Parts: sequence; C-alpha cells; structure tokens
Amino acid sequence: IIIGIIYPSGHNFPFAIKYIVIGMLFFSFLDINFRKSSINISIIYILISMVLIALFLFFLISPFDSELALITSILAVTPTATAAPVVMKFLKGNFEYVTYSVLISNSICALIIPLLLPLILKQNIGITAQELFFSISTVVFLPLVISQIIKVLFPSKITFFLLKVKILPFILWIILLYLATAKSTNYIFYESNFSPIYLIKIFITAALVCILNFSTGKLIG
Repeated sequence: IIIGIIYPSGHNFPFAIKYIVIGMLFFSFLDINFRKSSINISIIYILISMVLIALFLFFLISPFDSELALITSILAVTPTATAAPVVMKFLKGNFEYVTYSVLISNSICALIIPLLLPLILKQNIGITAQELFFSISTVVFLPLVISQIIKVLFPSKITFFLLKVKILPFILWIILLYLATAKSTNYIFYESNFSPIYLIKIFITAALVCILNFSTGKLIG
C-alpha cells in the first residue's frame, strides 16, 4: 500500500486488476470442497442488512450532502471483496464461509445495485442489471467453472499442485493491493476534483461505514 502511494505508476495497468482477481479466485475455488452444509443463512441476512443500511444512510445524509450520501450508500452495499478468501486463508479463518460469501454476495449485489441506484437517484444510471451481472460473472464464475472442471479431470493431482503454488495467491494479493492503491492515489491527486477537506470527510465516512457493516455482520454471526 505504501509503495502504491509513493510510486503510483501502477495506475497505468488497471486492466491487470481483473485478471489478478480471477487468478486469486481460481486458486480459492480449486482449494474448496463445495458442500451444502457449508452454506450459512447468515450470508443472506448480512446482505439484507447491507441494503437496509445503505438506504438508511442515504436518506440520513442526502439532505445535507447528496454526493456524500451516494458515496456512502454505495460503500455500504458493496459485496464481499473477491480477495477475501485469500486473506482469510492466510489468517487461518473460516475459508469456506468467506468463499461462499464472495459467490453469493457478488451475484445478488450485481442484481440489486442497478435496481437500487435509480430508486435513490430517481434517474437512469446507464447500466443494466444484466450488464453488471455479466461483468461480475466474468470475474467470479469463470474461475469457478474452470477450477471445478480441473478438479474433475485431475482429482488426484490437485493437492500436490496446491502445495507447489500455495504462496502464489498471496503474492497475487500483494500485487493487487499495489495496483489498487496506485490507481486510487493517481485518481485522488490528478483526476479528482474533491478538495482535501472533502477527501478527509469521505475517508472518515468510509471508515464509519466499514465499522458499522463489520459490527452488524458480527452481530448476525
């Protein structure tokens, strides 16, 4: 992250972010055994709470600052990060739960967000649910399908392969952090019209939204 802030030249390679995420998810899906018993209803409850929080925050903030209200609501309804399984495995947490959360939350949010934003903004946002769903499907479902095909074709070699490349997903995550930070840094300093004070306001709001969402998720379980 620090390197991305100091040397933001990585912003010239934003296209690489998509393929790095696909690679990370490929290894995550390759390493998971999908079982019905692993699916937890709490994922759905968390998604519902995210939508309600997003709507509540928008209508709470919009009388004072409509732009900040929109930013806040989008942050609140953002689905589980596609990098989460790699991070969770590194932390030795509930890897399967997080992987299922990525699949379910990204799929549902791809349908909800294009419907939610016109309701909030009272205007067309220029992207349909089908377009957004297809975009997310490329990133989430493509590595899922490929990984499961490989598991069927070469079941006896999967464990050996994963042991050989177990550090690779973590390396991809580090590269992803650098590229994302470099892109954000370049946008803030060279493309954004926001004042430093407004950027601080966005940062504080984003931190509060994260705390609220994480706290709600912990409460739901």
